[in-house]
Amino acid sequence: MFENYLINKKEYDELEDFITTEFSNNVADKLWYSPYYNVRFANGTKFYDANPIFSAQHLKKN
Repeated sequence: MFENYLINKKEYDELEDFITTEFSNNVADKLWYSPYYNVRFANGTKFYDANPIFSAQHLKKN
């Protein structure tokens, strides 16, 4: 599952969605902001390098 996410953009997007959904369903509450880090170039294109593939910040604890 998701073995080729670094070479397949569709699979990368699916993995990113999976992680985000799992976080939202199991961890996130109103004290979390996600995504925290920018994962796009200035023109809006995703980096697609998994650095990071997911990020979040706790608003009280930073």
